[in-house]
Amino acid sequence: DNKKLILHHPKHKDLFSFRCPNSGMYILNLKCPHNQTQAFNNFSSDCPLQLSNSLQDNTVSNNVFSMTTKADLAIYYHRAAWSPVPATFITAIQQGYFATWPGLTAALISKHLPKSINTAKGHMKLQRQHVRSTQPPPVLDMPPPVRSKQIFMTILEPKNLLATDLTGRFPVLSSKGSKYICVCYVHDSNSILVRPMKSRTEAEHIRVYKDIFQYLATRGLRPTHHTMDNECSPAMRRLIVDENQQKLQLVPPHDHRTNPAEKAIDTFKCHFISGLCSLDPLFPLHLWCRLL
Repeated sequence: DNKKLILHHPKHKDLFSFRCPNSGMYILNLKCPHNQTQAFNNFSSDCPLQLSNSLQDNTVSNNVFSMTTKADLAIYYHRAAWSPVPATFITAIQQGYFATWPGLTAALISKHLPKSINTAKGHMKLQRQHVRSTQPPPVLDMPPPVRSKQIFMTILEPKNLLATDLTGRFPVLSSKGSKYICVCYVHDSNSILVRPMKSRTEAEHIRVYKDIFQYLATRGLRPTHHTMDNECSPAMRRLIVDENQQKLQLVPPHDHRTNPAEKAIDTFKCHFISGLCSLDPLFPLHLWCRLL
């Protein structure tokens, strides 16, 4: 029926499976698959989709892909990581960020990954001028370097810096009503956090800021300096300075280069465009907010 499923075999015991009301899938309890009463009790208490109301809205999709060649495996992993620059991807693999991905090594990407058009679409930038000059370098009258056994060390204090800025309006309105993206740069962890925003109003800006600050606080990061553009409302200023005890620094008008979040926006846009190009052509673009 629509609530339970009985698998019958003439040479084996019957297996009892019950349907999860949230996912609509039949779940087989491996602890007691042959006892109908005990299987139902364990299912009611152990169903991962019934633990809390916050998890009931989550959907799970699983699939299995068979890769026959190393090139196919490299392309699959590269697109699953949203088509990053190969040098960046190899550095992340060597540092152990993809240790749980089976078969993914730096040698696999460097030898078998072909050039990706998706990566190129997200990083189409003009080369800077005067980088490789054709003029001979000037001859400097300097003494030759002398080898020594001296070692110099320095201590870098954490800056506790948080920088935020908003992107322009996204071309497609998301199904949740989001139109903008708030980009946050955390200096000490060198991380970029993004959150979708429905509007540029004061209430929406405060909601996103509280979400980001709570995310950092639960992980032991409490920035003491906040840098943002000069579009700061009085309520936002009171929240940053009075409630969170942060030092607020506004960039000069028409000079946003002093905001570290500007470079974070550039980095995020390059990766996000490459990721969107890596999706299926039939992917509904109004679901872009769920990809952040």
